[in-house]
Amino acid sequence: MPADFPFAGATDLTAIIKRMPSSDNRWRFLVLSLLHCTAKFPFDKLTYGRDNDNRKPEDPESDNPDELKRPAFPTPKSHAQADIVVQSQEEAFAALDMVFLPLPEERFSDLRNKPCQKVYKEECFYISAKKCSDTRRTIEQLSTGEGGFSPNTTAPADVVVTRGKRQGLPPGLEPFAELVAYLDSLQGISASLREPTSDISVNLSFVPLDPLKTRQWGFLNHRTKLRMPVAIADIYFADNTCCCLIEIGRNHDAPNESYNMGLAFKKNNALPEEYELYDLLLCLAKANGRWGNISYDGELSISTIRHSVLRENIASLMVTKMNSSSMWT
Repeated sequence: MPADFPFAGATDLTAIIKRMPSSDNRWRFLVLSLLHCTAKFPFDKLTYGRDNDNRKPEDPESDNPDELKRPAFPTPKSHAQADIVVQSQEEAFAALDMVFLPLPEERFSDLRNKPCQKVYKEECFYISAKKCSDTRRTIEQLSTGEGGFSPNTTAPADVVVTRGKRQGLPPGLEPFAELVAYLDSLQGISASLREPTSDISVNLSFVPLDPLKTRQWGFLNHRTKLRMPVAIADIYFADNTCCCLIEIGRNHDAPNESYNMGLAFKKNNALPEEYELYDLLLCLAKANGRWGNISYDGELSISTIRHSVLRENIASLMVTKMNSSSMWT
């Protein structure tokens, strides 16, 4: 069945797909999971209703009578049908590459920082078999039991005690976004993720491909040609200096030496342009992702910050590296 996107304009999609041949000798793409979409949404805030847990409103007259409500989880009718084979009849190929299925927390970048309101329902049209208490109770004590559905002020507890050293920032785009939000909350610092540019010749969403190589470092998976994503943060300081912090969405089995964030800035305190960052990422791809082996002769000064650094110390470390006379370019 033909269908269009539920929005207007261009977008960049990142998805898990399966290539399927069609009757017209063309390949189609079956989208199994949508990982990321850059489309703009036609609203500024989102409001959605809560699931019906069978709580009663404070004013019973505002709700529908129970006899008019339908079951929330009806038992499906059984249909007599022939046995259906739902598994593949082909033996698995042991030499295939390992497949990582990420669990994205931010599928739509336009929803970032948009308020989301979850309001209580004024009336319910369904009823659940499990009755919930009409009133909220304050927890007064904990218990080692599993708990029941009778209203009381005792809640089940499971205490797990772990001890360890404080860990630095783990590699990955989602922890990087949390780091940028933390830096933006500090006094005297303004930090934000750089939005993708409309110029496809300097696409900063992925690591550029080296035209002189057949096996590209910029692929997360060489068999499926899944590109390695990039996140860039623009950071401004109170003394009118600025820089860009660069994170690469690498494979989990990449060498620890590669688990560094890139720091790029100009000596004239101007923010790096898209084409300058693109050239820098291309040099990084030629060096197989190792910042220490990069060969770069542009106008940007570059350095690295390890993920083992605590996020509380990253801001001061960036300032120190920007003011250091031993910066390598």
